[in-house]
Amino acid sequence: MLRIGAATALALELTGCGHLPDAGVSYYLATSRVSFKVIRTFTCDADNHIRSASAVTPAVTHAADRSKEATKSVPLIKLRGSLSDADLKFEYYDDGRLKAFNGSSTGEGEGILKTVITIAGAVFAFDGGEKRFPKECAEIKKLAGDKGLALTYSGEVDPEETRDQPIPPDATSLIVVSEHKLQGAIGYVCASVTGTDRPSPRVAYEKKDGEVVLDLREPALLHVKISAGGENSCQSETIWDDSVVVAQLGTPYSLPLPPPTTFGKRALAATFSESGALTLAQFTSNTGVGQGLNVVNSALAATKGTTAAEKAAELKAEADVIAQTQRLAQCLADPKSCK
Repeated sequence: MLRIGAATALALELTGCGHLPDAGVSYYLATSRVSFKVIRTFTCDADNHIRSASAVTPAVTHAADRSKEATKSVPLIKLRGSLSDADLKFEYYDDGRLKAFNGSSTGEGEGILKTVITIAGAVFAFDGGEKRFPKECAEIKKLAGDKGLALTYSGEVDPEETRDQPIPPDATSLIVVSEHKLQGAIGYVCASVTGTDRPSPRVAYEKKDGEVVLDLREPALLHVKISAGGENSCQSETIWDDSVVVAQLGTPYSLPLPPPTTFGKRALAATFSESGALTLAQFTSNTGVGQGLNVVNSALAATKGTTAAEKAAELKAEADVIAQTQRLAQCLADPKSCK
């Protein structure tokens, strides 16, 4: 089995009596991991009612799906033609996912895993309950004064799990919660998968018997709800409700590879995001006129890498989110002094 490494093109050219080698070119479909970070900030009003504000950060990483079902191969011998030349080019991500076929793409030097981070700083939830927590409020004020106690929760979500999934506090926050006996007052953070949208493939094609194709997968949109608060596990208020891209739950489809032709030219060029979403497809017929299908990747975009500057901006944004959740929690506790 012939495999090519990251961002390396496999170019096979025939001239004169040359032939494509009797080889198979393999590649992997994509799989996705979904995780969330939640920042919760707590303050207390004069009557020992706990007020909270939350911000949610979803993150998605894509990698090669090395299961048998997601390992694909193209037999080059079936593309041989006695009176035709062939020029095939496969381009890969580092881990063997297909980046492009018969086409070139430019980028910032993508790595194996990419994180698409959207800081939902405007997504807040408020605890409007009237239950008093004098002991817990005393602990919160002792720990954070009037600024508000910020706790961080993070965890991975299984896209195929239909039951509620807890998102635990990180090590530092867990120590704070347990040592100061805050769990009964502030509750838990949970994720719930509420549905999956499987879009139709961007190119509709029905494979014929014996035809050589690229077997691909159009990524799905996973709907997730994040809840926080509540004394009884996940029975709490929704603080985030949106969708993320998940490759492994997507819709299979095929792109036909150009068969040998005696006259004229047939060609296919295609590029793919890290999630496996088709970002560009160009078909060329033997008339010499290219018929282009440019596919814009919007909701399923997941190709952009994280540079050092972008990471710094993300960290600053997260710090700003903490500051704003603290301010909001203070305003909830004492509206008259809100600035």
